[in-house]
Amino acid sequence: MLGSVKLASLVVIVFLTIHSCEAQVDTSTASVVSGRPPFIHCYSCNSGYNKCYNATTAVPPEDRQLLYAGPCPGPCFVRLDKSKFSYRGCSVAIRHIKGLTIKEFGCDTPSGDARSTVEKVCYCNTDRCNFKSQNNL
Repeated sequence: MLGSVKLASLVVIVFLTIHSCEAQVDTSTASVVSGRPPFIHCYSCNSGYNKCYNATTAVPPEDRQLLYAGPCPGPCFVRLDKSKFSYRGCSVAIRHIKGLTIKEFGCDTPSGDARSTVEKVCYCNTDRCNFKSQNNL
């Protein structure tokens, strides 16, 4: 009998703890970060594939359907290297490059190590936004 009382007390304590934690969560913003959903989709390709185009050219609607658009927790990017090779993708893929500052939107020229290879990176934070040219981000 004493064991069941202790178990019942433990259940009540756990319930109250969980309930008080839930009360502290602001559910109106729990699924939104910086005004956008927790995941957006970004086109992922490079200019080696002719349907990806270069960073200074937007991908036309008829070619967007041919590109993979994967989930991304951060902003999308369009990157132009000094070799004029271009990349489109999720910013998670370029976080390791020293000298790049990941932004929610807008363009940046790199500093440090990245300056020797990367010319310009532009970011956007809406679903499938990186079809645009760097001039329009």
